[in-house]
Amino acid sequence: MIFTTRRLIRSIGWLLTPFAAGAVSFLGAWIGARAGRVVESPKWALALLVVGAALGAFAGAGVWVWGLRRAWHSELRMRRERLTRDRARRREREGGGEQPSHKGTS
Repeated sequence: MIFTTRRLIRSIGWLLTPFAAGAVSFLGAWIGARAGRVVESPKWALALLVVGAALGAFAGAGVWVWGLRRAWHSELRMRRERLTRDRARRREREGGGEQPSHKGTS
């Protein structure tokens, strides 16, 4: 298995996913705590903090995973294009660019 720099970066990205979700959940909790300062009831302030943390964690993890998957799909697209280009070059070298016939040989 060829281990490329792109694959290494993607692997590290997947390993960092929990840390990214945790960081964004802290940001959401901080925003929830700031919003909870204007509420009179401590129960509602705590509820805002928890909701902010949960929304931040889910949104952050969702965006992080979306970005990693998008990078994966773009890599697959580039591999497919490279494979098609290499096959066309090989055909040109071997047979002068003729397309192979897919009809039966009977």
